[in-house]
Amino acid sequence: MLRIPFILTLIYRTLIFLPLLFSGITAWANSPADETLEENPMISAQFINVLNGNTIIVRINGVNDRLHLAGVTMLNPQLSTVPGGPSGTKASSSIWDLLKGEHVLLAFPYPHRDQYGRMPAYIYRQSDLLFLNHEIILQGYGQTNRDNTFKYQDVFLQAEHDARQAGDGLWKSRLLAEEQLAQKPQLPLPQDIFACDINPDN
Repeated sequence: MLRIPFILTLIYRTLIFLPLLFSGITAWANSPADETLEENPMISAQFINVLNGNTIIVRINGVNDRLHLAGVTMLNPQLSTVPGGPSGTKASSSIWDLLKGEHVLLAFPYPHRDQYGRMPAYIYRQSDLLFLNHEIILQGYGQTNRDNTFKYQDVFLQAEHDARQAGDGLWKSRLLAEEQLAQKPQLPLPQDIFACDINPDN
């Protein structure tokens, strides 16, 4: 009986296996999943609560954790630097309505927590893959983080522009505050307060 050398057998089996391998990879790459789910691995978690307009609590493997909506900052309708307030309350209510009783899928764009101990995350409602980070901005309850660049920044900026133009969410109050500030009369500065002549004889 003719024996086929071992190396030829290995080459033959490799040639048979490779097309199957690449067909599997192609099928996975062309899956109809939303393109926003490209970050891997995705982690499933249970939504627990809202802390503020861009922070939620989820339960992962039985442990509660705080997550920050990556790329989202809270929109303050009154041009104030005071955190929370109406912005945090209304945004929190919107998040609660969107995620109450839901599970979420999480993708982590950064390997580290922020200064408040929160893990930045892209958050998707598991039932229909609603992109929470984007939705909060689109509803007018958040702004795009401009401190650094990130993957979905252009998409978030467009959502922010659309919400602002439509006066959605908190933008109606914010635009009114900006208009009132622009119309507020500016007091003239005393230009010559330090330039007046002083008579030493007086």
